[in-house]
Amino acid sequence: NVVLKYLGERGDDLPGEVRSAVTFSVPCHLTSANLEIHSRKNRLYMRRFMDSLNPKLVAKARRFPDRLQIDRSRLPRNFYEYDEIFTAPVHGFANAAEYWDRSSSIHYLPEIKRPTLLVNALDDTFLSRESYPYDLARQHRYLFLETPANGGHVGFVSFNDRRHYWSERRAVEFVLAS
Repeated sequence: NVVLKYLGERGDDLPGEVRSAVTFSVPCHLTSANLEIHSRKNRLYMRRFMDSLNPKLVAKARRFPDRLQIDRSRLPRNFYEYDEIFTAPVHGFANAAEYWDRSSSIHYLPEIKRPTLLVNALDDTFLSRESYPYDLARQHRYLFLETPANGGHVGFVSFNDRRHYWSERRAVEFVLAS
């Protein structure tokens, strides 16, 4: 999401070294993607992810006590709470909803001016339909959308080549062809 947003925000004003880009498993529309990730099918993932994220949040609060006060008895249980308590205020947003809206790359995709590959697997349970911008990609000169049936969320494995993931090979192919 960050890469796509950057490319769209900068448009033609990118360093010359940036000739193309490749992205995988991108929640282009953060509001609807958050609804997906908070759904029942992703509950276990959410719990495990928050178990790894909260210690980092506590460490940040210790490191920057003047900017971040955390009630350790009430740590965030999901992304909404995390973004509401931490991400939004630290980055100058009023709340999680404003952060999700203003930070979603979907708003910036039309302005991309370098060949860009977006690969979102159809079985990625974190992505909403808004993260598959078919119509835009069909008419866009620089945005190429690929939607393989499998791959999950950043799980583009290949059993034919044990040294490289399918995503790595696809990224190199795209960059070399651009």
